[in-house]
Amino acid sequence: MKRVFITLVTACALMCALITGLTACGLHEHDFTAEKALDKYKVSDADCLHRAVYYKSCAECGEKGTETFESGGYKHDFGGGVTCVKCSYHKPSDGLEYVRNLGITGVKSKGACTDTDIYIADTYDGQPVTDIFEYAFSGCSSITDVTIPNSVTSIDRYAFNGCDLMTSIAIPESVTWIGWNAFSGCTSLTEITIPSGVWNIREQTFSGCTSLTGVTLPDGLATIEARAFSGCSSLSDVNIPDDVTVLQYAFADCSALTSIKFPNGTTYIAEGTFSGCAALTDVTIPKSVRKIGSDAFAHCVSLSDVIIPDSVEYIGSEAFLDCDALTIYCEAKEQPSGWSSRWNASHCRVVWGYTDGEDSD
Repeated sequence: MKRVFITLVTACALMCALITGLTACGLHEHDFTAEKALDKYKVSDADCLHRAVYYKSCAECGEKGTETFESGGYKHDFGGGVTCVKCSYHKPSDGLEYVRNLGITGVKSKGACTDTDIYIADTYDGQPVTDIFEYAFSGCSSITDVTIPNSVTSIDRYAFNGCDLMTSIAIPESVTWIGWNAFSGCTSLTEITIPSGVWNIREQTFSGCTSLTGVTLPDGLATIEARAFSGCSSLSDVNIPDDVTVLQYAFADCSALTSIKFPNGTTYIAEGTFSGCAALTDVTIPKSVRKIGSDAFAHCVSLSDVIIPDSVEYIGSEAFLDCDALTIYCEAKEQPSGWSSRWNASHCRVVWGYTDGEDSD
């Protein structure tokens, strides 16, 4: 009878262990929190769209649980090439130098990479690549095309300066910061679209991009800084969004630019903004403008007429220098006291008291 009782007690204990998650080996409660990416716990392999899936295991005894977790990266099938045969994902370029700096992961330089088409990785050492660091590809004259991943938020100063064979670059919408001179001297670059999150085009960002024919600016843009597009001699048209402040010499020497539409609310045409725009023929100065800076339209030799509204209180020195074919129609009846004595240094024909398209000289 005693033996039967002991047997029943033992059976009850084992049953309780099974119900409460106790093991027979150590009589401990399972803690299924361990995440170990081992083959014995694997549920499924990684592919183009999914990371590898594993079962969580007991932190004490290693027994497999039922909850799962993901680990590792995606696994593409490149078939011996550089493009995945299943999803067309392009393999990142080998030999680029990546680095973590103050908690930020980014591309530091071209390193040993010999590719002409550069593909930047979206992660490095398990961290997202968010920056293209300053001077990263500066002077890399062999680069023809660059693909930037959606993980990147910042393109730092001089990042692609002097990449004179680069014909195209797609800046992803994730980018919110572009440093000064980032693309200056990229003489083969033909088109550029600025992402909607970028609010400021820094000094000389695209200066000297002589093949640039088109640029798309976002509605949220606040400022185009000094010489941002100076020397873009193939740029024939630009649409500046409303409420954008354009600083000095921003479009100087854009010799193919034929017309310009100022954004609503413009109060100041900065110094030298369109100096050297030799093909400029059509300029409409809005009635919101109060000041026109020195050299603003200097050397615009194709400009034949311009109307200056009576809202303009100041015009700087040599604002229309060397505009020999120009007739200036002023709504003011006489020269305002705030205008420089050399505002019309080239002695262009001036019509005072202009109204409704008629000369009132």
